[in-house]
Amino acid sequence: MDGARCARSLEAFRQLGSAEEYLDFFGIRYDPEVLAAGRLQILIRFSRDLAAIDARDPPPLESERLALYERALRQAYSLYRWSAPEEDKRLNVFRGGGGCSGCSGCGT
Repeated sequence: MDGARCARSLEAFRQLGSAEEYLDFFGIRYDPEVLAAGRLQILIRFSRDLAAIDARDPPPLESERLALYERALRQAYSLYRWSAPEEDKRLNVFRGGGGCSGCSGCGT
């Protein structure tokens, strides 16, 4: 996706949809096997970081925002990629250690 990398803009970024597209957009090299195993965890962490960046007041300029987005994606991928095997790589969607308070389907 060299064309997108040359024409990096928020508009181009907003057209992306897959983890591979995000990584290619920022020119981040990745291992497809690592991405296949950790796609959800990486994208959720990236999404949380994007929300924090977008919530800044005043909002960053476009070039700064894209640099922050790139750093957030590199960090999300690296954290998953280089975590030790004994560390829990499973998605931790329940903050505070409590169980799910959503549906009643699984009994937690």
